[in-house]
Amino acid sequence: MRSAVGMILSAMMGLSCAMGPDYIRPDIDTADRFRMSDTEGESIANLPWWELLHDEELHRLIERALIENNNLKEAAASVEEFQARLYAARTDFIPQADMTGNAPVLGRLNGFTAPGLATPFSYFGQGNLNWELDIWGRIRRSTEAARADLMAREENRRAVVLELVSGVAQSYFDLLQFDMQLDIARRTLVSWEESVTIARARLRQGVSSKLDADQFEAERANAAARVSELERQMVQKENELSVLLGNNPVPIPRGRSLTEQVLTPEVPAGLPSELLQRRPDILQAEQALVAATARIGVTQAARFPRLS
Repeated sequence: MRSAVGMILSAMMGLSCAMGPDYIRPDIDTADRFRMSDTEGESIANLPWWELLHDEELHRLIERALIENNNLKEAAASVEEFQARLYAARTDFIPQADMTGNAPVLGRLNGFTAPGLATPFSYFGQGNLNWELDIWGRIRRSTEAARADLMAREENRRAVVLELVSGVAQSYFDLLQFDMQLDIARRTLVSWEESVTIARARLRQGVSSKLDADQFEAERANAAARVSELERQMVQKENELSVLLGNNPVPIPRGRSLTEQVLTPEVPAGLPSELLQRRPDILQAEQALVAATARIGVTQAARFPRLS
């Protein structure tokens, strides 16, 4: 029975046609390789690049961001939503059954009377089986559009991941740079405070003028202002990173200092065409074009009657 139904479905699919144009990826004139590049397309750029940064604290921050970031959660939820839409579009290929029934009084079934129940039992049931013949390809094009929408949302999620990871890493290294700058600024402030102490002593002894002491005081004030500004910028950067981590603003732990970071190896450029194929924003735009092309067929098929 199932094989017969399958044969009928296949025959009907073969007789049907899909309205509208098929999407054809345009040819892009790109160079075979980058100028001054002798590398092939396979490179460490295809790997999770942050693993090349040997800082365990940075790894933990990125892992936390991939779990807790609100934008990524929203993108993942959008993927699940369009997975359900694709499933709903595919179900249009399946016959739709509508079953109704009526059981007014319980008592007797197939000549059997339940003890204590003398009233006869009656049950009436009926069912409707509806199946749209996809002669014009409306369902097929709708499914193509839903599939492309899903792939576009998946590429959007991948773009959010890449942006999130790069944002966490950039903010982390900004903090390490602030640490180094703040250390220099604080040591500079200590040096100017010592100079002010010496200038005041020389002023009391009459070997220098008040103008000299005032100049040292001004330099000390500038150094103190520099320290305060760097501390403010550091707190602001920690707050930005906390948002990426899905946290309330808190101090961010550090691992290795900026001078202790291990330099990553040079990333090969790869092939220009492969770089385009890896960019999620370009792939997302392409899938949006695929969906729009498929919906042309849906619109054209809507002009014809549906047969079921």
